[in-house]
Amino acid sequence: MKIIIRKVVLFTAILAILASTVLCTISAAGMSMPRSMLALGDSLTTGYALPDYMDENDPYACKSYANLIAAAMGLQGGDTYINRAVNGDTSSDLASRLPAMKNDVQKAELIIISIGGNDMDRLIPLILYKVTGKQITEYSQMAPALQGVSPDAYASLENDAEVQGAIADAVAKLKSNLKTVSDMIKENSPDARVIFLQ
Repeated sequence: MKIIIRKVVLFTAILAILASTVLCTISAAGMSMPRSMLALGDSLTTGYALPDYMDENDPYACKSYANLIAAAMGLQGGDTYINRAVNGDTSSDLASRLPAMKNDVQKAELIIISIGGNDMDRLIPLILYKVTGKQITEYSQMAPALQGVSPDAYASLENDAEVQGAIADAVAKLKSNLKTVSDMIKENSPDARVIFLQ
């Protein structure tokens, strides 16, 4: 129970930081407050696991960072503020889903995007196998498997060609997908302000 409470507190703190980062960016740039906003991304943007999170069908119910930003700007969820984030999405998912959101992109004066965590998350099983020698398929198995792993095991990842190749491939794919997403947004809404949160 203590671990769950700590995770919720940490997650809430991260979301508050993300929200204040976006609002400070707008304020520092001397921009006027946008009259419409589109939020894209993954579970960070949906607010998954927050105490008041309902489900993906009601993205406006919880205090996700996107919802906090919209509320601070006086935007109305489902009207002047649209949240199209999807739990578990990777940058490839967003790039393939974005053409269907053309109307939402065209209406938005501000587009905030938080994506890429799940791209990197796909590397975890390989990295865990390399440092523990065990196939780990569940998050609950991670902590026990990592107990007693030596610092040398982690240091060996730096020279592991398979791990380094997988990281390089994941980063290259993420970079390519972010360019695709940026290009689609520019084409459909050239005047929109776009903020990527990484």
